[in-house]
Amino acid sequence: MPTTSTFGCCITLIKLECAARSIECAAHSGPLRDRSIKSATKSSEFASPPKEITLKILLNESQIGQGIDRLAMQLKAEYADRPLTIVAIMTGSLVMLADLIRRLEMPVRISLIQASSYRGGMKSGELTVQDHMMLDICNREVLLIDDIFDTGRTLVHVTQLLKELSPASVKTAVFLNKLGQSVVSAKPDYVVFEIPNEFVVGYGLDYLDLYRNLPFVGVLEESDLQKHANIEH
Repeated sequence: MPTTSTFGCCITLIKLECAARSIECAAHSGPLRDRSIKSATKSSEFASPPKEITLKILLNESQIGQGIDRLAMQLKAEYADRPLTIVAIMTGSLVMLADLIRRLEMPVRISLIQASSYRGGMKSGELTVQDHMMLDICNREVLLIDDIFDTGRTLVHVTQLLKELSPASVKTAVFLNKLGQSVVSAKPDYVVFEIPNEFVVGYGLDYLDLYRNLPFVGVLEESDLQKHANIEH
């Protein structure tokens, strides 16, 4: 029967082996890892939305379900039974990802990448990318998905980074396309919904890391944002 010291030796060996693997992985990191990676912004502790806010519903649950159904049918027509690697941009696209993959029948691999320029608020800023959960996509057909196409900078930048990893193809899909805000010439290959220039939350989209769990897409009006500001101060 192993003694306590034997268990201690085993744990030490496991820790050393894990550390060695981490060093080896870092030494063989891909093109994305060579880029500067910044830590995610810390969210406000114990934040909660003001109780007096009643969101205007832009897209209800039924409409969203029908939209994801349409996207799934389009992808089935495009890829048929060919294996597909879906790269989801965190965190906003995770709800869309969960709903979408359950509607697909081809072999699907899931990879995650974190890219953000909003940093928890409303104004777009410097783009940060973290790719430590990326799969190998060399010679794979890839679908990059994101929650919203606003200025378009995030989708264009991440698409270019993925192409550097030599996939067989890269197509893009977004849940929402905010009309009139794009500053890039590229367009998503698939769009679930087009929306007016409103600040929206729900179904994965957030304001200050809140509202992601809402089953619908709602609009935060200027008065709602002021209520948030009153709480923060």
